[in-house]
Amino acid sequence: VIAIERPPATAVYLSCLGAFGERPEIVASGINPGANTGHLVLHSGTVGAALTAAGLGIPALAVSIKWSDSGYIWETAARLAVPALDWAAEGDQPRVLNLNVPNVALDDLRGVREASLAPYGEFWVASADIRDGDLRIEFQGTDHVPGPDTDAALVLDGYATVTPLLGIVAAPLKGAAESVENDLRNPDSSPRP
Repeated sequence: VIAIERPPATAVYLSCLGAFGERPEIVASGINPGANTGHLVLHSGTVGAALTAAGLGIPALAVSIKWSDSGYIWETAARLAVPALDWAAEGDQPRVLNLNVPNVALDDLRGVREASLAPYGEFWVASADIRDGDLRIEFQGTDHVPGPDTDAALVLDGYATVTPLLGIVAAPLKGAAESVENDLRNPDSSPRP
């Protein structure tokens, strides 16, 4: 076992560069305590590690289990991770699969569903400020009702969800270079804040 005091994506990046031995064929990130649902995946170290692997040409799986104050049933998430990892390994291009599992026994799982990302995740940052030199962040459960086919709603309903993710890709928008260059040539033509 090798441990580093860095975010999960750093460990994956170094591993993919061969820092810890042979380059991995696939990456499994997690099991993370707390679901990584909705657009919260943008802030997830677990999902970030999987996306980092894919960016380096290696398929990956991010696994998370719904938050619990009373302990976790890890076996359910671990059992689902195996076939999810097999799916991620298929294909010609590296796949990233985000797997979220309710905190229930395997026999109580209602099934597995493909899901879209909810607008919000399981938790949301409610406030952030600096007091006495310390950064204080308050997290709270979201009070938004997610759409019925989203990962957040399905996990709440007792289903495990799978959402294939794309890494960082350029948007199909055009015109940014022209706009920026036009401002360089005509600095008085655009308003300044």
